[in-house]
Amino acid sequence: MTDEVSGIPRRWAIRIRLRDFFYPKKVRHPVLAPPAYSNAHTGRPFLVLGSGPSLLDYSDEIRHFLADRHPVILAGNNAFLPYGADYIGFVNRKRFLRYGLDASHAGRLLIGPHIPSWVIRSLGFGHAAWQRLPFMDSRETPFGVLDGIVQCDCGGIGVLLMVTAGIMGAGGVWIAGLDGYTNLQRHHFYEEPDLVHSTMKQHVARA
Repeated sequence: MTDEVSGIPRRWAIRIRLRDFFYPKKVRHPVLAPPAYSNAHTGRPFLVLGSGPSLLDYSDEIRHFLADRHPVILAGNNAFLPYGADYIGFVNRKRFLRYGLDASHAGRLLIGPHIPSWVIRSLGFGHAAWQRLPFMDSRETPFGVLDGIVQCDCGGIGVLLMVTAGIMGAGGVWIAGLDGYTNLQRHHFYEEPDLVHSTMKQHVARA
C-alpha cells in the first residue's frame, strides 16, 4: 500500500514523517559553511577509496601506486582498513557510529552536515578530530561547487569524495573500490549484513 501524497510505501511515508517531526530543522536543513580544507593540498595526487570488493582484488596495483605516487588518500566509510587514509568521509549516521572510532585512528574525519554534532560528541570526538563535509542533500539539484560546498549529494560518499579531492586542490584524482554495486551478492569487501542497501533506507538513515 502506498501513500497517496508521496507515492512511496506507506510504512516508509510514516517513518519519514516521524523523522521530520522529531529531528529539528538545523539537522534536516543545516547551515552550510565553506570547508577549511579548500586548496589544502594543491597540486597533490589523490586516491579515493570506495569499499567495493575490487579494493582487495587489485591490492598489488594499489600498493604499487601508493609507493610510487604518495597520494593524499580519501576513504569512504570503512574503506580505510586495507591501506590507511588521510581523510575518512561519512554521510551515513549508522556507518559513522559503527566505524567512526576506528576511522579516527587512521586519519581525520570528514562528516556530512546531516549527522548531528551531538552524535559526533557521543563518540568523544573533539573538533581537532573532524571537519564538516558540506554538501546539499539533494538528487534534484544540478551538480556544482560553490565556495567549496557541493551543490548536490553526488549519489554517494565515493563520488562526493572525488569532488572533495578537487576542492582540496588535487593535481589528479585516481579511484579504487568504487564498484557501483554491480555485484548483487556482495556490495563491500567486508560483511555488512544488517545495513540494507536501498535508496529509501539510505535516505532515512542520513537523518
